[in-house]
Amino acid sequence: MKTFIKVIEIWTPDANREKLHLTDSYYGEYTDFNKHSQDIAFAFDEGLPGAAWANARPIVITDLEHSCFLRKQAARTSGITCAICLPIFSGQYLLAVMVLLCGDEDDLVGAIEVWGKNPQRPRELHLVDGYYGKMEKFEWLSRRLSFQKGNGLPGTIWDYHIPQICADLPTSSTFLRASHAQREGITTGIGIPFIYDNKHEYILTLLSARGTPIARRFEIWLPDREHRFLSLYSGHTEIPYDVFSYQEIEKGQGLIGQVWLSGCPAISHNPARDNFIAGKASHNDLSVSVAVPVLEEGVLTAVVAFTI
Repeated sequence: MKTFIKVIEIWTPDANREKLHLTDSYYGEYTDFNKHSQDIAFAFDEGLPGAAWANARPIVITDLEHSCFLRKQAARTSGITCAICLPIFSGQYLLAVMVLLCGDEDDLVGAIEVWGKNPQRPRELHLVDGYYGKMEKFEWLSRRLSFQKGNGLPGTIWDYHIPQICADLPTSSTFLRASHAQREGITTGIGIPFIYDNKHEYILTLLSARGTPIARRFEIWLPDREHRFLSLYSGHTEIPYDVFSYQEIEKGQGLIGQVWLSGCPAISHNPARDNFIAGKASHNDLSVSVAVPVLEEGVLTAVVAFTI
């Protein structure tokens, strides 16, 4: 089973908060790109991580050649064609930047979208950036849509300010593009809010096909009212015989608890060892899990984890 995501990078500010340095990563089979990325640092508004820092919003780049992406030659050689950059802020201060890199293969079906508050119509979300691969009709429709709070998957997440998973998009009454999703083979959607302040509100949506998902497993963890522990709110898996079980995770406990403690994304290079996969699922071909904090006004509201 191929996944959209090929490379994961986590960049964090140095002690002087002048440059971003690579602190953790997963490159899989992209060893040449790995070597090219080890000794690079990005200043404010430099390269893709620096641009996400400066613009304080998620960024999707589908044309690396004509963009702020500085590792163009290495990406071209490796077959990387799409980049998604997610800055994590606590108030006005950057904690980390996560970069996801994807390859454009003929049989991959899926979409990555960033919806943002429309400056002209602040009660609506419009498409800021999007990657659709070869789904031209689906892209054409998506670029002409807008969502109000509570309307569609992006609008629902905007309304509640918590991530959501929709596991059957073609039959969902809340997914406005259900019939188009069915034609394209899109089955699953997950949306994550990035609410930086009342002017910078964005929703990231990841739309997956069953045979070529964005990732193989998604989890959403929410804190209890007293913020004593995190518990599993929702999950979706494409891994045979995989199951979800109720857990309560405290600060600093495992990968999820580490992300809660630090406020920064983190990577597990051994998902089986870290108990991400339960039941009788096969662990042999699982590559990596990554957990991402969802912060609002400096307070953690959720942790989203996915396994590829």
